[in-house]
Amino acid sequence: MIKERKVGLDFLRSFAIIFVVYSHYTGDLSFLPTWLLKIQNLGWTGVDLFFVISGFLISSQWFSALKSKEVKKEFKIFFIKRAFRILPSYFLILTIYFFISHFVQGRETVIWPYLLFIQNYTGLFLFTPSWSLCVEEHFYLIFPFFSYVLIKKMNRYKWIIFLLFFVSPILRFLSTRLMDPSFFVAANLSELENIFYYPTHMRLDGLAIGILLAYIKEYSKPRWDYLLKVRTPLCLIGLVILSLSYYNLMFYRFDRFAWVFGCSGLALGFGLLFPFALELKVKRTSWVSSFSELSFSMYLLFHLVGYGMTIIILKSGIKLNGISTLILYSTLLWGASFVMFKYFEGFFMKKRRVVLEAL
Repeated sequence: MIKERKVGLDFLRSFAIIFVVYSHYTGDLSFLPTWLLKIQNLGWTGVDLFFVISGFLISSQWFSALKSKEVKKEFKIFFIKRAFRILPSYFLILTIYFFISHFVQGRETVIWPYLLFIQNYTGLFLFTPSWSLCVEEHFYLIFPFFSYVLIKKMNRYKWIIFLLFFVSPILRFLSTRLMDPSFFVAANLSELENIFYYPTHMRLDGLAIGILLAYIKEYSKPRWDYLLKVRTPLCLIGLVILSLSYYNLMFYRFDRFAWVFGCSGLALGFGLLFPFALELKVKRTSWVSSFSELSFSMYLLFHLVGYGMTIIILKSGIKLNGISTLILYSTLLWGASFVMFKYFEGFFMKKRRVVLEAL
């Protein structure tokens, strides 16, 4: 059983991975009601929730570390933790993608951007879901130094952290001003995503909301206590903002307003859920905790599992209806994620503990 204060975050993380995984599911879902199919089309917004969660958890740990007298050591600890958590699994899956692309499909594959985590700028020709890992990695590399300078060296300017939320919407707004309004159509979705959706500087909203919440929690206890006190109204306001954001994205996705403020609305809405989620008291949450733990592996594997399952079904000639295919996909994805988490990620987590204990 996990600590009660983290139960709500596990629910949010579970919700996010379900949203992301099944929004990319390409099997027959005609047996589902129309309203559920519309929700599936917006499942990509689960990534925005992951950004808020990551911004909150990682910056909470880092703000706490900044209170230490041995900050240099804390830098080492931070980067060791992030490296062992992300890099082994990332490079394993990248190797599999490269093998399939180069040796099975016979395509010329440019891999160097993926080694540097800059494919969200150069183009996603391989391992498409990795764009969000680029955003996360850039956050891990820059934020510790940025916050260290503000909080430790320029304390009176630390209020700048509160302005981070406005960076991306301002950049997106300025970009739309330079573009012809006729460009915002479905036919140009790929180009629009390359401009507004994938680049790190355009996706700081969620991380910034998470950072802001963590900052208040660590450095302004009276304000944090107040947020916890009014957590229910904040949660309701967050749900209203999310509803409006989803409505906007569902019916006006190619309006310039949606590209400028859509992600900001999602980030703000998700962020307002956090005080409520952190105080959520729910018993018997082991299944949610387990599902949450597998979220990183599931995110890395869901495309590969879908690809592999499609090849097997096509070559074997097996006839499955929509429900059977969905159950098979879910079972294979969960099983593969469990194996990867327990044996591969688990191995490197043990190595990480050894390295940290030696510091």
